[in-house]
Amino acid sequence: MNFVESSGLLSTNNTLAVTYAAGATLNVGTGKVTEVSGAITHTFTGIGQVSANTTLATDYILAPKGEQMVRDLTLKLNTEDPKSVTNVPFEQRFITNIKGEYSSLGQFTFTITADDTWETPDNEYSLYYPATAAEARTILGAEAEGATEPTASAHVFHISTAAQLRALRVLIADRAALDNVTNSDGYECATYKLTEDIDLGNAPWIPLDLGRGSFEGTFDGQGHTVSGLYVSGSRTYAGLFGTLEGTVRNLRVKGSVTNRDWLVCGIASNMFGGTIAFCSFEGTLSVTHGTNVSLGGHLRSH
Repeated sequence: MNFVESSGLLSTNNTLAVTYAAGATLNVGTGKVTEVSGAITHTFTGIGQVSANTTLATDYILAPKGEQMVRDLTLKLNTEDPKSVTNVPFEQRFITNIKGEYSSLGQFTFTITADDTWETPDNEYSLYYPATAAEARTILGAEAEGATEPTASAHVFHISTAAQLRALRVLIADRAALDNVTNSDGYECATYKLTEDIDLGNAPWIPLDLGRGSFEGTFDGQGHTVSGLYVSGSRTYAGLFGTLEGTVRNLRVKGSVTNRDWLVCGIASNMFGGTIAFCSFEGTLSVTHGTNVSLGGHLRSH
């Protein structure tokens, strides 16, 4: 949320107080979200001279996943009378720009633009995924003695935690770790069996093939459930898997998948000769800006 003074500020030391019904606060150190009743005020001090149409302060609020919300704000600049801005929309991963001339009796205006910096693995996703392929191998475990990479015929991995599932995604996508891999080798070709139900906790999820090509192995849910799936952003294919060339079977998936455009699916959206058998998806599928859109459990077969 950016506050923009359309006429600029001439004084060198300014204070802006922003009050709104927050709903919840986030401790960025611990990640803990605390519900808040009533209003909360954020005060920005020491704001220097600002030229016209330049942001004078930036604030952050928690917005619901996959939907817009509106908030009434009260702004107070220095000793001026407070100003109200009503029904300002906020949406996760979007920037709301509130612009106006504070001394004017006219209404403030606002615009919303996509904040693509929140959609890359280098920031938000780094909170949940292993930082390196070596770390991901340790989390996934079960490598053969002396082997640098698994093979489809020799490796069966048992997955029981969300951390292991995220580690698998890192190993599939890590090109440097797969320099000597052929089409019949690599983590994307091995067999994976779930031994427990897994809750991804509605934390941001990257489809299991993104950046590496198809998933060519076998993923056997063994009747277990992956819940708390949350995919949101701008992707070619959106789901638990993206492009599937292998097999997914005996798996239940629950969660929410939102894409800005095109294919949105619960399990896999691009079936490049792959197979999905005895699987189900329960949850919501939606697009925010699409004009040529397909929704389903799995789509686009080749």
